[in-house]
Amino acid sequence: MERYKALVLPLFLLLMLSAGYALQVTTNPAELSGTVSKSTPYTEFTATITLETNETRVVILMSNNTVGIAGPTEVTASGTYNYRLYFPPSAGSYSGTITFRAYKTDGSYTDVQKNFSYTVTSWESQYEDYFEEGTTYQVTVGNEKYRMKITDIQDSTVLLYFDGETYYINEGEEEVLSDTVKVRVKSVFTHGAVIEIYTKGDPVDVSVYRPQSETSDTSGFTFTVRKYSKYVQAGMKFTVQFTLVNNTDYRVELKDVYFENTTVTPEGEKPTRLEDYSLPSYLDPGQEVTFNVIIDTKGLQPGTTYTPTLVVTGKIGDTDVRATVDFTINVVEGVVSGTTQTQQNTTNTQTSPPPAQTLKRLAIDVVPATPNPGDTVTIYAKDADTGQYINAIITVNGEQRTTFTADWCKTYNITATAEGYVTATKTIRTKCKTLDVTYAPSTPKEGDQVTFTVTDAETGEPVPSYTIKVDGRVITQPWTAEAGRHIVVVSAEGYSPKTLTIIVEEQEPELVGTLPSEVNVGEKVLLTLTKKANWEVYDSNGFIIESGQSDTISFMPQEPGMYTIKVNGKDFATITAVGQAQSEANIGGDWIGWLVLVAVLLFIGYNVVKGRPKLKKKESTAPVAFELRPKRKKTSGEGEAA
Repeated sequence: MERYKALVLPLFLLLMLSAGYALQVTTNPAELSGTVSKSTPYTEFTATITLETNETRVVILMSNNTVGIAGPTEVTASGTYNYRLYFPPSAGSYSGTITFRAYKTDGSYTDVQKNFSYTVTSWESQYEDYFEEGTTYQVTVGNEKYRMKITDIQDSTVLLYFDGETYYINEGEEEVLSDTVKVRVKSVFTHGAVIEIYTKGDPVDVSVYRPQSETSDTSGFTFTVRKYSKYVQAGMKFTVQFTLVNNTDYRVELKDVYFENTTVTPEGEKPTRLEDYSLPSYLDPGQEVTFNVIIDTKGLQPGTTYTPTLVVTGKIGDTDVRATVDFTINVVEGVVSGTTQTQQNTTNTQTSPPPAQTLKRLAIDVVPATPNPGDTVTIYAKDADTGQYINAIITVNGEQRTTFTADWCKTYNITATAEGYVTATKTIRTKCKTLDVTYAPSTPKEGDQVTFTVTDAETGEPVPSYTIKVDGRVITQPWTAEAGRHIVVVSAEGYSPKTLTIIVEEQEPELVGTLPSEVNVGEKVLLTLTKKANWEVYDSNGFIIESGQSDTISFMPQEPGMYTIKVNGKDFATITAVGQAQSEANIGGDWIGWLVLVAVLLFIGYNVVKGRPKLKKKESTAPVAFELRPKRKKTSGEGEAA
């Protein structure tokens, strides 16, 4: 037994040498799971890989061919390595197995597998276009419908109405509007903005909001003051401002504004008439428009009463709508200040404490009321009730002045302040010229050099100075076309911005040079593409042995067989590897292990030979002889000498 005990240790060493310790792989984080964003559909982790003495290299393989891995997919030394998993930029769940395969010196291998499970769920850009200020749009997201409108623009800030709420959004910023809708204001212009709409995968449809007449509630289309009754002293003239609001849920197409039941004096004057006004084409939900009404009792006899009606007509869909203000103008000889009754007997009047001072209303007159570019504009301030012009501090776009020359496509914010009056404000906008924009080639493909031509739509003359933004970024010409749908906004001073949508056809990457039909095992393969792309290399068993996102494909086949290359998820090329599975360097690389193996075998052989049983040596004696022949009695004299 003692001689067999001596064999236990070398046999154990031989067993450990032939089997090797198991490959060790730990990842950080330990659990490869979670969520990623569609805009950045990848996640990162580290893997600490420990090779044992009889393991020459570790190859990383992927079971899910829709998920790519970037990082060292073949390592020959223990260490910690950085990896990144890439997922398709579409909502869904992606799971699979990362296999760390350690090849041994005898050609066998050991696998360590790590499972991963990630969900791609985040905002995805679904729609992008130019939205005009004051226009109501219907935004349909999946089965949900919303109304959206730019109600105001202040410098680079958009005041956005969305489904009953109002948001202030700066240029370049994002705002979450609901559980399924997020917007980003990409570019802000004088009368609109380019807005990008994001959802969590639901498609988006946008159209100008047009209500159905049979469901229209028109009660919200009204003046804020429905009746106006006033005792007016004969010979007085003043201006009163009335505001028309659209508190319906629908866009109103305005048709006309006029007075009914009006009266004409012998001098041809009307006691109520409209000051110069500009009637907009549409009034969207929440919008308003003001009208200045001149009340003039010149030439009217005291004691007479006039009851004209101010009327605005319009349409909601196919339904006619009408908003009115009913006037009652009583002409008297004198009026008690602060009342609306005719002054009668003034005897026996009681003295009362003077009332607290209240601020009077101020109005702004712009002449001409709707200036054209090039007109000289003069601004006046007057008492809104009496129509009397007064001295006031007038500013235009923050600069104190009472006159200016109107320019093309400008917004002028006017304020008037005077002691004892509420500050008055008024905004006027001048009309804009129109741009004509063309581009060549007319159907660009990815990589094409696109040149834009910008001219005046009326004269056809080139516009000397303009800005071109593609997807919100200012570009210089020519523009290198990128694949996809692009919003191009061209703006120039004095012109309305011109918005174009350009669809650029994607060009598939191509191979630069010649594809080798065969390569040797252990030989590095390097392929060059015409453009950057996602690529994977699969071995004959369908495992990913290498992947990346670049314009070069690089891998080294370690075993003979057919290798398939996919680019952007499509079959691109196949290459056959021929030769031995293991190189001489790998076979003889573990020379220390071979020496130990030889030593162990010699030790075992020595012990076997030494332990063979030997014959015991005995004392030397003469051999015993046996006579097998039958004996007989000797006769006399036989065998004896005579």
